[in-house]
Amino acid sequence: MPVFNSVEIAMASFGQKNGLEVLIDPHASTASTNGKCVYLPLVSKDNESAMWGFVHHEAAHVRLSDFSAISGIPSRIFSILNCIEDVWIEYNTIITGYVGAKKRFNDLNQMLIEKGEWGVVSKGMQPISAVCMYACLYGAYKITGYK
Repeated sequence: MPVFNSVEIAMASFGQKNGLEVLIDPHASTASTNGKCVYLPLVSKDNESAMWGFVHHEAAHVRLSDFSAISGIPSRIFSILNCIEDVWIEYNTIITGYVGAKKRFNDLNQMLIEKGEWGVVSKGMQPISAVCMYACLYGAYKITGYK
């Protein structure tokens, strides 16, 4: 798949950091980063735009997140802060002119919904999950116009 051939170069460029390690994990359901390494899930060729959504999103974390500020905080607090930061990350990426980011974030959101990673806040959900789900969906709606 052509996208995989250029992910590492794009990640270093978008993230403004040389030597950034990029790993494709076929078992991962979503992407993540610790600022030094970016972990990306394996996505189908049909979802290439969604993969670029992951690239834009995680590169923005590398560029903008303060990883020392989250060191040692409880996982529940981290989850809420990360959800809020995710919305800010995507907003910042779109307004700073990364061409195509808005469409790629929409494609990524659609893929996550289709895979069941995102969904409607529902009864019986843990409160933290509900807050995070609401923040992400509301942010996607307000920032990218996703519907």
